[in-house]
Amino acid sequence: MNHKDTTEYDHLVAQAEQATSHKEARHLINQATELMNTPKTTMPCRFSDAELKEWIAAHQSKIKNNMAQVNISQQMIQMMEDIIDSRKEEVKEN
Repeated sequence: MNHKDTTEYDHLVAQAEQATSHKEARHLINQATELMNTPKTTMPCRFSDAELKEWIAAHQSKIKNNMAQVNISQQMIQMMEDIIDSRKEEVKEN
């Protein structure tokens, strides 16, 4: 957003904070939101759809690999806790 839009946004938010009714405040907040979302104030994405899809696929693959590691770690923790529990039971029996 440029300085003019930022100032207008700040002014709308300040008015909303001072509003005497919920309806009036909501209207002012909606105006501020519309101002933020106008094409002149939002930065367009510089990546093509193909590049974005490639990025998504790469990160989904990373998530899948990391989830596999998490599952293995959880299984190892469970196994170690079972060993500790069995040792405690052996001590109680003796």
